[in-house]
Amino acid sequence: MRINFMNSMAQGEKMLRHLGLFGLSVLVAAGQPLLASTGDAENLISNPGFEAGQSDWLFNSRPYNASLDVVADSTAPEGEMVASVTVGEYCRSASIGSRWITLEADQDYTLSVSLRSQKGDVPVTLSVWSWADANGGWNKKTESRKTVQVTEQWQRFFLQAKLQDAREGKYQVLIEVEQPAVIYADAVMLTQGDSSADFHAGSDLDFGIDFSEPSMLFEHGEPVDIIVRANNRRDHIWPLTLEYRVEDFRGDAVIIATKDMAAEPGINQEALRFELGKKGYYKLKISAIDSDGTPVGEQLASFALIEKKQSDELDSNSPFGVSLSPNRLELELERAKEIGVGHIRVHEVFGWKQVEPKEGDYEWESFDVETSGDSSSAFYKPADYDFSVYRQSGLLPLVYIEGYDKSRPDWADEYDRE
Repeated sequence: MRINFMNSMAQGEKMLRHLGLFGLSVLVAAGQPLLASTGDAENLISNPGFEAGQSDWLFNSRPYNASLDVVADSTAPEGEMVASVTVGEYCRSASIGSRWITLEADQDYTLSVSLRSQKGDVPVTLSVWSWADANGGWNKKTESRKTVQVTEQWQRFFLQAKLQDAREGKYQVLIEVEQPAVIYADAVMLTQGDSSADFHAGSDLDFGIDFSEPSMLFEHGEPVDIIVRANNRRDHIWPLTLEYRVEDFRGDAVIIATKDMAAEPGINQEALRFELGKKGYYKLKISAIDSDGTPVGEQLASFALIEKKQSDELDSNSPFGVSLSPNRLELELERAKEIGVGHIRVHEVFGWKQVEPKEGDYEWESFDVETSGDSSSAFYKPADYDFSVYRQSGLLPLVYIEGYDKSRPDWADEYDRE
């Protein structure tokens, strides 16, 4: 087993340019902000200024034609980077959400964020939400929300939230756009109490990772390349040790390694490469350790090594699939063939209550239907949704029926969903 570290910034930048070739990958972080600013209420948001890329942030759109990018902005209220949310035609909504945060119920919290639009005035909804506790039933929400009007100039917006009981005491911050627009977000802060304090970070270090292959599917025999991002908010070089562990699907460690990193003030990038001998599913944990042994950042992710395809033909028996909107599929189809996917997730393009308004009674008149067997598994589309790209691709569609909130039929509420 061979491990190579690439310290060249040019090499790192070259790999980063590959990001976006196969859609959006989401990395889930487990670390808490460990070095809170003194004198201020702790900011509970990780990577609040997006200096570590998309790490610690989740992206969701309904149904398609939306994207999240992290871009440099010379006017950024905090640091150098900002989140850019693009919502295209036919997209009902798109949102970025923080990782789940443990908060106290019946306490006051303040959410604040800096926002601007690319063009014109755009309504944006801020919320702190969660699933209701066990007595509230499945799909019942508890939330505080506020819609603000965002202009082309950076503005600071505040939401005072008083939280009710939630399952496991975990909540999420959401920033949601519900019309075609481009919105920029920066300097997100969530603090306990009723406060309009200026932005401050919850940690001296923003820590994140990016895979060179955003699908996180690598061909067997090829190296796995990763970019480690570390934004040092201190005014001096910070000696850190990167510790990483790769486990196979059984939980057995196949790589345990360390590397020293001298993080200069501002954004740092460290590229590393490792090679694995067997195909399969792997879990990765990377930690940043201070010189005194204190963990100051952590990221968790998973990836897979798959057999290199011998043919460019799509295989409907493949266990792998992709989740891409039609506009992205046209760009990514060749790459999908290369890595051997056979399925595609058709995004949530209509509501459950339109398809099954009465239990067991399916109404397909308003959809372009291609049935195969039981009508409950029909392949369908709304009149304004073009499935021709899916059909021509040869990928087997896995259709998703949206059943949240207003899309759920009234009769479904009669069932106990605990």
